[in-house]
Amino acid sequence: DPETLRKRQDTANRLLRTLKAILNFAKGNGYVESDASWSEVKEFEGVARERKEYLTPAQAAVFLEKCDEDFRKIVLGALYTGCRYDEVCRLRVKAYDRQNRSLSVFQSKGKKFKTVFLTEEEAVFFDALTAGKQLDDFMFVRSDGNPWLKDHQRDRIKAAGAAAEIKQHIVFHSLRHTFASLLAMNGTQLELIQDQMGHSNPRMTKRYMHLSPSYTAQTIRANKPTFRTQSTPAS
Repeated sequence: DPETLRKRQDTANRLLRTLKAILNFAKGNGYVESDASWSEVKEFEGVARERKEYLTPAQAAVFLEKCDEDFRKIVLGALYTGCRYDEVCRLRVKAYDRQNRSLSVFQSKGKKFKTVFLTEEEAVFFDALTAGKQLDDFMFVRSDGNPWLKDHQRDRIKAAGAAAEIKQHIVFHSLRHTFASLLAMNGTQLELIQDQMGHSNPRMTKRYMHLSPSYTAQTIRANKPTFRTQSTPAS
């Protein structure tokens, strides 16, 4: 689809910039005589776009209603944890700590574990999800009992988005953006969101935190100081 093509072209641009930096370094150190073979290679234009799609709580509720039962569970898992699709797919029962009300998640990009803390509502969901299963069983499986694999989510999320009449271009990764954005708009500190997202630096986390115009306006107005005194006229 067009968004997948854009993302791949954007990735190609980033790889090209890295490659050019390496080659320019080699040329600067005398290993290459000329940069003619790479200097004229052009990047794709207009593909570096920051994703800003996320669901409001009301949109998420309608979206969930339109999901098939098995898909609804994995969507909830992503909304509750902020995990990537492949991370949610790999979650096994042993990742859930019933006593601590948390999940231990191995990150596909950072290649390290992070701890996701759950609310009571979310813990009830994972209690039911893991009940009667073996520790090495997958938490999330499709209706036929088989695990979720690459691209199994693509048609499902498109269908649910269309049925819910959501105008944004929603993909599964948008649920991760939703997780961070709603935490931010509920007043969670950046450092804590960064920790729950598993990012190594706050700059990456900020790319996932999207603040609605109404939230921005309301928050700014509520936190601005007043310079009036009893003797200062209103106008």
